[in-house]
Amino acid sequence: AFRYDLQSSAPKITMLYALETPKIGGDTAFANQVIAYNELPEGLKSSLVNMTAEHTAESLAAIYKADSSPIPQAHPVIRRHDETGENEPATHP
Repeated sequence: AFRYDLQSSAPKITMLYALETPKIGGDTAFANQVIAYNELPEGLKSSLVNMTAEHTAESLAAIYKADSSPIPQAHPVIRRHDETGENEPATHP
């Protein structure tokens, strides 16, 4: 799943293109969220499937001194993939 915590829906594709990269750090990783979900214990899956998470960027807005407060976005913790129908986590730590 794409990290879409501040968007209303997940995008269809993800691409990363860097013009400059740091000599150290700046790591970006891609992971198969369907496998991550499938590896969860059954009890945890059943607990998470009906949960929602609300994300906000208030702390980022404060750091960057934004003129307006970001609108919180609520998403299911587990979403169903649009094309495959498989469950996958839709949150991040």
